[in-house]
Amino acid sequence: MGKSAKIFIIAAMLGLNTVAWGAYHHMGEKDAPKFQQAYPDKAGTKLDDCALCHKGNTYKAKSGNVVTESVCQCCHGAYGYDGKGDINKTLNPYGVDYRAAGRSVKAFAAIEKKDSDNDTYSNRAEIKAVRYPGDKLDTPAKMQAPHIVLSLGELQSILTPHEQFMLMNNSRGGETGFDYYVTYTGFIMQDLLAAAGMRSEATGITVMAPDGFCYSFDRASKDAHCFIEGAYPQAQYFYDPVADKANGGWVDYSAPGCTGRKNGQLITVDNGLRLLLAYKANGAYLDTAIQDAHNRLVGEGPFRVVPPQLKPGYPDRKATESNPGAEPWPYDANEQSTDHNAGFSARGIAAIRIDPLPEGTTEFDWRNNQTDAGWRFLRDKKIVIFGNMRSSTIKGRVNDMSTQKPLARALVSTDKGGYLTLTDEKGFFMLPGVVAGPEGREFNYTLTASASGHTHKSVQIKPGDGDNATINFTLLRGSDN
Repeated sequence: MGKSAKIFIIAAMLGLNTVAWGAYHHMGEKDAPKFQQAYPDKAGTKLDDCALCHKGNTYKAKSGNVVTESVCQCCHGAYGYDGKGDINKTLNPYGVDYRAAGRSVKAFAAIEKKDSDNDTYSNRAEIKAVRYPGDKLDTPAKMQAPHIVLSLGELQSILTPHEQFMLMNNSRGGETGFDYYVTYTGFIMQDLLAAAGMRSEATGITVMAPDGFCYSFDRASKDAHCFIEGAYPQAQYFYDPVADKANGGWVDYSAPGCTGRKNGQLITVDNGLRLLLAYKANGAYLDTAIQDAHNRLVGEGPFRVVPPQLKPGYPDRKATESNPGAEPWPYDANEQSTDHNAGFSARGIAAIRIDPLPEGTTEFDWRNNQTDAGWRFLRDKKIVIFGNMRSSTIKGRVNDMSTQKPLARALVSTDKGGYLTLTDEKGFFMLPGVVAGPEGREFNYTLTASASGHTHKSVQIKPGDGDNATINFTLLRGSDN
């Protein structure tokens, strides 16, 4: 198949009166508009994404290690950046059925009664419930996974920043057009996940951006795959005047950290080179990532996941050069001596999923109308972490103090974490998946109930893992003003 056959349902954003396509709306992709036309109320949700029709991959390497690839990694590996691979190898069962039905707006309706993934739920039922119809592990019977929303300021208050000088090696030039050295400041991913209460059985993470890009990282070092726990190999500094951008080359040496360094000198980083959730580059906060008029992602931040090189090496020439095999530092297509770690990084990260999801849960729907398909997280400098985390359920009831009658549609919310809900007609509420935090250092929350015509009331809670706490409120009539 050629590029025009590529099936990508890409994350889209619905803003007030505008629609912005995902950054992967390229290479002849024609299916995203068809999906949005067939299901306009699902535009901007997790279904409005390449994972609707495509699959990730888990395989056993020659070493015996099990390696997990995200949807993007799987597609780029099997289909390739040049579109010469077999697209069929990337399709999940729903994608296969959609393609067989004709890849049209009507094709979605034609396969609604089918159960593509054989999980006993029709495709229509799964789409209505915002569940992937091509993934048998994602069903309407499952609750959303535990989650927590944290701002940059909150992260800075609970974690110690880590600074590392490193090479960002782009295979084709990347967002800058050059390889470049840079000093990133951020949070060590291992520390961040521990602070969020990641469970011991977690195997890795998948990081996601609102434009549809995602990338998976294993928890431990496995073969040639980026990892979370521990330090990466120490690197050395490479300089050659022919490669210098200032002389017409392909490497940007303008970062302040390059001053005084010599070719071949070892780069020393306190606490080692680590997988980083970066928020600064060369001392400046990362520009918030947006999509431009050509559907390209512009900017890095407010958060970028940055892996150091697994094979520390030289900044090789670009694959797109007229003579990529020329000296010095010819393009290393097979990454034998240096790897292109910039391609494994991810800009504009809004969500981190801790894998595997707990039994009985599905993905937290962080892309919806309230979050502007996830772009609001970037604008507010926030990130959502969800999945295999220590958590609890908080439930209760809100009543009027004088009448003891239930208050319907009372708002119950926390001061942090992004938890909120409305009471039902009988005054009951439930907040499932409230993240407890690490053992021995559980999070403190302020839980507040408020209702029209009543004064609000707050209580302090410190949920533990597996707790099923009941908190009841009685509100006085009156005003908080």
